[in-house]
Amino acid sequence: MRRFVVAAVVSLVCAGCTVVLPNVVTGPAVPAGLTASAPMRCEANQELSLVNAYISGAGPAVVVTGNCVLTVDNTTLDVSGVAIQVEDNGQLTIRNSRVTGAGGSCAISGNGAIHASGTVFVGRRGSSENGEFIDEGGNSFND
Repeated sequence: MRRFVVAAVVSLVCAGCTVVLPNVVTGPAVPAGLTASAPMRCEANQELSLVNAYISGAGPAVVVTGNCVLTVDNTTLDVSGVAIQVEDNGQLTIRNSRVTGAGGSCAISGNGAIHASGTVFVGRRGSSENGEFIDEGGNSFND
């Protein structure tokens, strides 16, 4: 299994030039300490991390599918649709984050699972087809 780390970095400075990375999005003010990022899709046996990111828009902000393993830390997801979609054996671990979805904070199906700790969820949580939400403590829910 290949492992990647997705850093929410806005730009890099190199010998007098600035390189803007393609995953940078514009929109509402980004909370202090976070960096704007494009929606994240993890699939096909990948193992990824998302740290200190801010994702906003229509949603979903994060999609985890096809045996992917995604870890999200210290991140804010704020969308008008469903914020997190986990399906087809996808595994998401989310810690110390904030998830807001006007259409639902998360949708879990097809043996997917979310392991959550220290995270605020705003919006209903939905699961079907053996989808599972595992509350590991310190979470708050505002359905």
